[in-house]
Amino acid sequence: MTVTSPHSGEAAGATGSQQTIELDEYAARAVRTSDVLERVPGVDVQSFGAGSGSYLRIRGASPDEVLVLVDGIRMNPGAGGGTDLDSIPLDLLDTVVVTRGAGAARFGADALGGVVEFRTDPEARRARGALSVGSFGGERGTAAAAIAGGGWSF
Repeated sequence: MTVTSPHSGEAAGATGSQQTIELDEYAARAVRTSDVLERVPGVDVQSFGAGSGSYLRIRGASPDEVLVLVDGIRMNPGAGGGTDLDSIPLDLLDTVVVTRGAGAARFGADALGGVVEFRTDPEARRARGALSVGSFGGERGTAAAAIAGGGWSF
């Protein structure tokens, strides 16, 4: 089963701005999802240290006012609050679309600040892993896998 957002092909609108980032260039590096997004204009990533999460702010909006989607599925917690970007494995993503401003209003009240849409390619399901070691004994490892078959994808 493939799930797509009904909003994927629409323009950002006259007063909004939209930026698409191809994630192929980040695949060889051991970077986190938040590392990619902090380079986008108007986006601020709050990182609280290893294991404590990274949260997204767009144009000054709080993390719970930024809607995060993965293949059209809402990642924001149902009880409110922002999405922890560290829980989204960059290794399995192909593109990210960041919509800022009024163009995000079509997604509803969860998107007052903007929308971040992560997209995967269902045809390119894969498994990846990374290990990085930093100064002062810092270590980070990731492993992610996605498979498809029989009309289902995981």
